[in-house]
Amino acid sequence: MTTEWTLPVVDYPARVSTAVAITQVAVVPMDEERVLTDHTVVVRDGKIDRVAPAAEVDTTGMRVVDGAGKYLIPGLADMHMHLGDSTDLICARDVGELLLYLNAGVTTVRNMWGDPFHLAARARVASGELPGPRIVTASPIIDGRHPTPGGRPMVYRPVVLDDPADAVGLVKAYAERGYDLIKPYSWLSLESLQALGRASKDAGLAMSGHCPIEVTFAQAADAGMNCLEHMTNIFHGTLRDGESAGDLADADPAQVERVVATLDWDALGRLADRFAEDQIWNCPTIAIQERMPCVPQFDGDPLELIQDRLRHLAPITSTILSNHPGLRAPLAAEPEQVFAARQQRNELKLRIIRLFHERGAPLLTGSDAPIGRPGDGVHDELATFVRAGLTPYEALRCATTEPARYLGQEQDWGTITEGKRADLVLLDANPLTDIANSASIAAVFTNGYHLSKAELTALMAARAEALAAPLSALSLPEPSELLRTTIFGTTTGLLTYAHRQQSDGSWLIDERSRSHTRERTTRLDLAPDFTIRTATTRIESPLGAETTDVTWEEDKGYRVVQVDLDGVLTTAMIGEEHLVPSDSMALSVAALRLTGEGVRALAADHEAVEEHTLSVELQGSSRSVTADHPRDALLHYQVELAEEGAVDSIVATFGLGMGNRLDRETGECAQ
Repeated sequence: MTTEWTLPVVDYPARVSTAVAITQVAVVPMDEERVLTDHTVVVRDGKIDRVAPAAEVDTTGMRVVDGAGKYLIPGLADMHMHLGDSTDLICARDVGELLLYLNAGVTTVRNMWGDPFHLAARARVASGELPGPRIVTASPIIDGRHPTPGGRPMVYRPVVLDDPADAVGLVKAYAERGYDLIKPYSWLSLESLQALGRASKDAGLAMSGHCPIEVTFAQAADAGMNCLEHMTNIFHGTLRDGESAGDLADADPAQVERVVATLDWDALGRLADRFAEDQIWNCPTIAIQERMPCVPQFDGDPLELIQDRLRHLAPITSTILSNHPGLRAPLAAEPEQVFAARQQRNELKLRIIRLFHERGAPLLTGSDAPIGRPGDGVHDELATFVRAGLTPYEALRCATTEPARYLGQEQDWGTITEGKRADLVLLDANPLTDIANSASIAAVFTNGYHLSKAELTALMAARAEALAAPLSALSLPEPSELLRTTIFGTTTGLLTYAHRQQSDGSWLIDERSRSHTRERTTRLDLAPDFTIRTATTRIESPLGAETTDVTWEEDKGYRVVQVDLDGVLTTAMIGEEHLVPSDSMALSVAALRLTGEGVRALAADHEAVEEHTLSVELQGSSRSVTADHPRDALLHYQVELAEEGAVDSIVATFGLGMGNRLDRETGECAQ
């Protein structure tokens, strides 16, 4: 049943050990709007060693790259993207996505939903072990709860900040762990945001993220946010009637009309002036808002523009992007009306971008990948900035010099200057005459790597082939069962499980699962009532292994020891009573014959250690299990059992009806 299998990695060329000379090239240094024709740029040990007229440079002994007829610009930055996701329910944890950014000339990324996976990836790239854009990563998302009784955070399993007093400890822990900035989210209260801002300032970290829904842009700036993402909530506090219109994400025609009619442009101007004076950035991610595929009934296939990119994403990510309920949600009006409202809303945001730019408020390019196009999304954003009224040079600054300045690293990169980092992109045409030329990639240089277009094309093809390869199941001692995991009908993984009852009535639960980007092995030793005695989980990926060990200690509770991908070991004690395993420990746990409501469960993974509740309803061979986590919308499992007690199917749903399905596999294991 088991066959040889390797993770979908590709063989990258080695780092260049000799000096590289890019000869007779037109240099666009980005220190001002100019082109240095017929120049040679020498790269040595990952640094720009010399920039001079070609006739003045002796290239003897160097690797020579012919730059004649081509243009050299600084590497681009995607300042709002998401590199995989720790849950495997939103996106795959896939370091291989870094290749998509290099292929687009992106040599720096700001990951805006962090976890230890990203810290480990950042270290591997920085050391030169892995070619990729240099990674700046935010902390895990910090959210509040919807302001209703029993309200939940907005996204899947964020860190929830209910008490502003907890902000200091939270930020201190993230600073010590090595995160580069703090990421607030949409349901935070003003008091919690202010507390986060004070704690971030004391820890020396920036605070960048969503402007919370009940907070104005001005209040967010007062609280210490130095960059606001997506222009989320910009219409709160800027309407003449004093009301809020939220983010207009659903493009309700009536709401859009009200905003257009009542938007206070003088208030927006004052806000832009304040952001210019205090140098508070905006990362609008406007291109993905224009391309958001949410009106399929009206405009053909909404994903036609990204079909080529889908095959370079791990199947779990690709299929969610193709079917995301949030992108195919019920419309607020007839399709034609919603389409027109979206266009009206987008033009409004383009006007705001132009206003902010004209007043001197700084801007950054971001794609919001993988919802936006990983890598290529930066070029979409550059084109949108030009449509908003920026010149190609001004737009390029938002992807080169401005990101370096935002990060306080303008002495290290962002322009083609001797002594700076040699993050460079060789283009076939001049981006200052047509911003579309920024995507005409001929070669990419970063961190000592030189990747030609031919090499990049071959690497992309190898990645697509690896991700399309069949999966084979990992074996367990018999008797065991195999489940195929699918999301929206696409196979995303295989899970083998075995439930074996011992002579004393206790249970041994084994699970082994694999996707195209990682393998997971779980062993649970459960008492006869299914409470945990011990639990061990090991997850392996191209970045290494992470482990969680749980042990019951009499009169103390559970000792949880975790080693994350970044090598950090943490120990926690939780609970003073026996608990059953949560869905995060084993997916097949939903099939156990738990009875009654309010069964306390333990969630122990790399994100958090916490108690939650499993509510179970039994109806013959069917059972319904609701996992009530304190940090997310309810997860619901519908389990169908065969007569012999094996699982026929588990359908898991969460959030906007998203989820996955596990079906019993009766034939061959491979896809």
